[in-house]
Amino acid sequence: MPPLLLKTIRFFVPAGMLYFVLAGICWYSHWCELAFPKQYEDVIKSILALALGYIYSISYLRETSNERYFEAVNKNLVDLLTRPFAGDPTVPKGLSWNQVRHVFYRFIDRDASLGHQKGLAYWNGAFWTSSADLRAISCVACVITALLILGANVAGDTHFDSARATYFFY
Repeated sequence: MPPLLLKTIRFFVPAGMLYFVLAGICWYSHWCELAFPKQYEDVIKSILALALGYIYSISYLRETSNERYFEAVNKNLVDLLTRPFAGDPTVPKGLSWNQVRHVFYRFIDRDASLGHQKGLAYWNGAFWTSSADLRAISCVACVITALLILGANVAGDTHFDSARATYFFY
């Protein structure tokens, strides 16, 4: 997978997710009109989806959602890369991912036989970040929905459909 495709996926997947959340809010609140797209192209063509994707891309929601898993993978890589040198007193102990990663990527980039694995890693990264996006956006959507249910009930909004809003929690 080319890096540009990975970046494109990392932009448009959360943009689509956020568009669906906003369409859902319009659906249960009756405060706005935003139809669920019927085709993938309808989401891509939407300026709103692009704006939401951009806002999401500059936020730290993906990184926050993925932090624990990212650290676990990096710790595992550091452990596997430094284990063969455990008995060597000249190799420092307790290295961090930031100290080891340039060596790791140098091997990956220089070894042509790892090119296929690199492509698979890009696809894995696309799925990984999309999962992080789903976690983050789902949490935000649930909080917003809960606040909207509370606000609509306090304000006595008779048009707000609380039964539909609870679908967001399932």
